[in-house]
Amino acid sequence: TNTTEIDVFEVPAGRACIVTVHICNRRDQNARIRLLRALAGAATTAAQYYYYDTVLPANDALTYQITLNETDVLRFQADAICQISVTVNPDEEQRLSDEYLRT
Repeated sequence: TNTTEIDVFEVPAGRACIVTVHICNRRDQNARIRLLRALAGAATTAAQYYYYDTVLPANDALTYQITLNETDVLRFQADAICQISVTVNPDEEQRLSDEYLRT
């Protein structure tokens, strides 16, 4: 990938949520994507990746559901970001217990 990693979603302080991430490759060529969860907004490390240089086929999409804790940041990068759509939908109704927030 050769474009810049961008923050696509940040969980507000004092909250946790489950998000559904939709990634769509609108181009007629394969794209390489990266998706990661930066714990509490920390700097990116190799252990945080869900996808790393994963091939997303031409005109295809994927959906992924992720549980995020307070201040976690979801980051995305692709080799053709101008033709890749990323949509993050938090489940506003989902309430996670205080015990879960500490894990």
